[in-house]
Amino acid sequence: MQDPELPFLIDRGDRRDGTISARAPHLRGHGHGTPSFGAGLSCPESVSKCENRGDGEGLSRPVGVAWSAGWFAVGAGLAIANHARHRLLGYGRPRAFGPGDLERTVEHVVGVVDRWRRSGLKPRDRRILEVGPGPDLGTGFALIAIGAASYTAVDRYPLVRENTALYAALGDRLGADVAATRRRMPYVVGTMPITGVSPGFDAFVSNAALEHVPDVAGTLAWLQSLAAPGAIHVHLVDAQTHMRWVRPRDPWNILRYPDWLYRLMAFPGAPNRLLASDYLAEAQRVGLGFSVLTEKRADVEYVRSIQPFLAAPFRHRLEPDLSSLTFTLVGGAVAAEDVRA
Repeated sequence: MQDPELPFLIDRGDRRDGTISARAPHLRGHGHGTPSFGAGLSCPESVSKCENRGDGEGLSRPVGVAWSAGWFAVGAGLAIANHARHRLLGYGRPRAFGPGDLERTVEHVVGVVDRWRRSGLKPRDRRILEVGPGPDLGTGFALIAIGAASYTAVDRYPLVRENTALYAALGDRLGADVAATRRRMPYVVGTMPITGVSPGFDAFVSNAALEHVPDVAGTLAWLQSLAAPGAIHVHLVDAQTHMRWVRPRDPWNILRYPDWLYRLMAFPGAPNRLLASDYLAEAQRVGLGFSVLTEKRADVEYVRSIQPFLAAPFRHRLEPDLSSLTFTLVGGAVAAEDVRA
């Protein structure tokens, strides 16, 4: 799926390890119909060993009642602390590292754009809208630099801060005029559907944003109302727990809590706890057909061990859902004849 006109910004290989799909007929090679996983596994080890940062040890042994009760208590305590912090200070740190870590921020930005491109995005001459860009517009800068016709970013919260050093570094790396590129990156903040965003986009992208959206179907419907014919969606979803200390050790900690308790611990922007097949269903509700490309898979033994201790809504979910910790949604509008079929 690489754009033949440009090399990838970072050549790290493709770590994707599976595909489930639901009616994305205009995308060749992703499969159609009943959700199923692809055959290959590029990361057969445990989830923490799939992490580039090497946080913690693998979860490859069975876990018991005491272990699960302990993680329930730890996760609940940290969630309550997060709830208080977000209520007092607001949602202000969408990444695990700060904007001052310039080298890591640049690598993050170009890595995100490369992942979108490997998943089917061809930026050249495309009008692109990004949902939830985070603390900067680095991805927009990179997309414009490699040929996108336009870029617009939208978000619920005003998280973007000026980062002159980042844009200068990206300009040097990508050979782009910093001032000219920076002027072509509008940023719009508001509750979706946001008024004042002109239609006609060829592509919609996001990176770890849709899991923070309470109304996924409504958001997708609004995006699609802005779509040009043949527009593509490419959205990376990070479905696992977002608590950074718990994440590599108990990635499905977020699924341990009954709905009533999770609502008490939640805050604006808290993860919505939707799993891969839930996003397929939300997309189908609004006439979109998505494939789900698994980016990071949970260890099978870990999944089977924790499943009896998950909250009731998740306890009987199928293993493909509980294996997909992070995944990319790829697709677009489904023709009427495909819906009827």
